[in-house]
Amino acid sequence: MNQDTKIVIIGCGAGGGTAAQFARKTDRKAKITIIEKGKYPQYSKCGIPYTLSGTIPDAMNLVEFSEDWFKKNNIDLLLETTVEKIDTKKQVIYAKNSDKKTEQPYSKLIICTGAESFIPPIKNIKKENGLANGVFTVRTIDDAKQISKHIIKDKNAIVIGAGLIGLEMADNLFNKGMRVTIVEALPSILANNLDVDMAKLVAEHIPKEISIYTNHIATMIETRMIRLVRF
Repeated sequence: MNQDTKIVIIGCGAGGGTAAQFARKTDRKAKITIIEKGKYPQYSKCGIPYTLSGTIPDAMNLVEFSEDWFKKNNIDLLLETTVEKIDTKKQVIYAKNSDKKTEQPYSKLIICTGAESFIPPIKNIKKENGLANGVFTVRTIDDAKQISKHIIKDKNAIVIGAGLIGLEMADNLFNKGMRVTIVEALPSILANNLDVDMAKLVAEHIPKEISIYTNHIATMIETRMIRLVRF
């Protein structure tokens, strides 16, 4: 590769940020551009639950590589920029930031757009403009900030899903003084990670004040309550 090489990466999560870093290590002259629709450069999503309890004092502490880091490494980082079209014949990406549009020619394209939170088919979970009031997903720094605004001591919090993130959320909400209930459709916690016997050992270390309903599916959300079905 040489200075005529133009590498464009869509997404600045762990995949996109790492791809940019190794592309720069491999080629010191290539033009590297990252297009990210979010507000923040690469950060650790795994730490999000711990910002709620204050174990991680500020959500911005999750940022692993700052905008200055990318700048020092001669990597163009376009935040809050959304890709609208990819012309694979002309090898041009058309993107938009607010009302400003940009075209990014490329010789190599890396797509690292990641994933979106799965929204289970629960009645009343959605409203016209998104999720119902008081319902949140856990994936981004903005999610963490929104949840933090709704944490009230001695109030109820329901966590749907007893995987790693669900249990971390439950633990941190509990440590903030909330009454926590976990709802899991599978027969045990951490069902995708551990056998049942090992999951039982982990469950023994969960505070007894946290209620856990395995083999239950959330079917409907009503004001200040959620309906469950055991199966």
